Amino acid sequence: MRMNLLSAFVTLLIAVASHGAADTNAVVVKEACPFECCQYGSWKTNLPTVVYESPAVAAREIDRLSLGDPIEALTGETHTIPGRFVFDFDHGVYKRGDVIELHSYLGEGHFLVQNGGKRAEQDLGFSPYGQQPKDPCVDENRCFGHLERPMEMTWWVRIRMPNGHTGWIRNPKKFSGSDACAS
Repeated sequence: MRMNLLSAFVTLLIAVASHGAADTNAVVVKEACPFECCQYGSWKTNLPTVVYESPAVAAREIDRLSLGDPIEALTGETHTIPGRFVFDFDHGVYKRGDVIELHSYLGEGHFLVQNGGKRAEQDLGFSPYGQQPKDPCVDENRCFGHLERPMEMTWWVRIRMPNGHTGWIRNPKKFSGSDACAS
């Protein structure tokens, strides 16, 4: 009985540890700004936002921003469980059937990819935002393949708050000032 309880406890610890470490397998891309016209600098919150101590899923909450708070977005990084893109047609150095990992979206159909241990920027002709994984093409004339597995990306931004302290925000949506193309 005692051994069964110990075994169950160890199994539970392993399950909790592996669940809590979901982002430990992520590819981290420093200095990332993952969309067309993305920019750092003076931003303003359009929604209440939690500020974390570090860029990690289990990080400690250190502050909260209110609607309209000004912040300085200093830098960012993406944490991505890589996606898999399969080429359906020959394209540049890639041949039909080649597979590359998607590590970060850069905007306008461009991704940071890895192939054979080398990272490079590649125009794949689609955006991961708002597209179905099996049909990601925006422009059929520019789509060279399909997503076998979409990437799971978290964007972390290091900020300076009005009180001078710094912290990290996760997936900062609805911030004015983050998009240089916004009117």
